[in-house]
Amino acid sequence: MSALHGQTVTQCPQLTQDDSLIGLPPSHRTRGCSDVQSMLKVSVTIRISACDCDEYVSMLKERISQHGKISLYCEMIDFDGWTPAGLWADTKFDVTHANDFTRIAFAADSKWVDLITQAMKPISSAQFKHFALAEREEALSWAKGQKG
Repeated sequence: MSALHGQTVTQCPQLTQDDSLIGLPPSHRTRGCSDVQSMLKVSVTIRISACDCDEYVSMLKERISQHGKISLYCEMIDFDGWTPAGLWADTKFDVTHANDFTRIAFAADSKWVDLITQAMKPISSAQFKHFALAEREEALSWAKGQKG
């Protein structure tokens, strides 16, 4: 268990067959994850601070050390960006580990997510794709490599 600004979050339990994300309701600032072989699923809501970033970066680093290149499914619900320190911490990780991913799927209704995917393409060998939140299942299948 881990605390994020007073909220308790279960970290990376084994994924059940239904592929459901683990975490608190979207009304809270939370991070939840579950793993399928070499894929990590993360749910992000509200704003990411440096503390929050450190928590999910440690999960990503662990998965990368276990599997080499991994896929990432990132669901962004009511996401409102980063604090300045959170943005810096996230950017440092992204640049350092840009080639440790095979596919990164973003499920979000924010149009600015397209800017993130376009900005990362020149510095990463990963494939990036943005899906609407209503397309969660398609995004997850794509991240798993089940759809081209």
